[in-house]
Amino acid sequence: CVFCDIADPQGALRDPSRLVYEDETLVVFHDIRPAARGHLQVVPRRHVGSVRDLAADQLRLVAAMRAAGLQMVAQ
Repeated sequence: CVFCDIADPQGALRDPSRLVYEDETLVVFHDIRPAARGHLQVVPRRHVGSVRDLAADQLRLVAAMRAAGLQMVAQ
């Protein structure tokens, strides 16, 4: 998965110059083809194929991703 490779610190597609934020659960980076100024991607470090694949106990991950996105937009 492209996003897993970007989230992996050793990933071949990872470009540190595009990174905005990262922690143990997620990575935020500038989109390679931004649709608008400030277009960011917020992706989990662990592969999630779809929101439908998330278990109920992973809702904290979704909340953390949302919080990170809102924090980046506020900056």
